[in-house]
Amino acid sequence: MKHFLLAYDQKRGTLVSKVAFDDGREAIRSRMQLERTYRGSPHIEIVVLSAQSEDDLKVSHGRFFHDLEEMVTTAAAQVSNPRVAFSMRSRSALRGGV
Repeated sequence: MKHFLLAYDQKRGTLVSKVAFDDGREAIRSRMQLERTYRGSPHIEIVVLSAQSEDDLKVSHGRFFHDLEEMVTTAAAQVSNPRVAFSMRSRSALRGGV
């Protein structure tokens, strides 16, 4: 499992920095340092996320890696996929929707 330290600029919608770690504790220590660096910048979001690979992280937390247009395009492609659309309708029906 890899651990990724990300700094994301919420105002610009861009990733400011990304560092991968094998050791989760080291990732957390580095996060604390990065938090101090960006103190006073409330629009900078700093997180440590764990995933098997960076590609997996891009799937599970795409907002850190893709701009809005890319996310909409990806979501539209997923909704047009019959398997995904069926899955979404099934979940909606379970919640009482159509």
